[in-house]
Order: sequence, then structure tokens, then C-alpha cells
Amino acid sequence: MNTLVLKTLQQAKRLIVIVVGSTVLLLGIAMIVLPGPAVLVIPIGLSVLATELVWARRLLNKLKVPFKKERKRTMPVKLSENETLAKGRDFASPSSNPSWLCQ
Repeated sequence: MNTLVLKTLQQAKRLIVIVVGSTVLLLGIAMIVLPGPAVLVIPIGLSVLATELVWARRLLNKLKVPFKKERKRTMPVKLSENETLAKGRDFASPSSNPSWLCQ
């Protein structure tokens, strides 16, 4: 009896995840032609569906690949401690009083 209840709860959770994820995904697809942030909503719907469905996980991973490549290409170069300008003393110290600030 206990395993039947557990299995039923797992199936109920799966059904809720599929319904919520599908709804969010369909809203995102509708936002392609309607005003709204489709670029954000579609991956959220796929992420919810990917917790239970393999095809959604695969599609989400395929969508991530171009963004990871772009992120690597546009990542800022990490500066050393000597090159950092946001240290306080380098950013706006009285000794480096630029004339354009005093006008």
C-alpha cells in the first residue's frame, strides 16, 4: 500500500511539472509574435520540462551551446591586482585630482 501511494505521488509531481512547463513554454512561443520576453520565457519552460523529460533536456543543452561559445568569446580579461582601477586609492584619490572633475 505504501509503495502505491509513493508511486502515485511521483506521478502527480511529474504531471504537475509537465503541465506547468508546457504552459510556460507555450507562453514563450506565443511571445515570439506577441509582446513579451520570449527569449527568457522559452528557456525557463524548457528548464522546468527538462527536470522530467529527456527531449527537453537535450533541446535545452543544444540551445546553451551557442551562448557558451559567445560567452567565452566576450568574457572580459581578468586584470591583475596592479591593473585594477577600482581599488579606491587609484579611482579617485586626491593626488590624482583630474581637472575635469573640479570644473
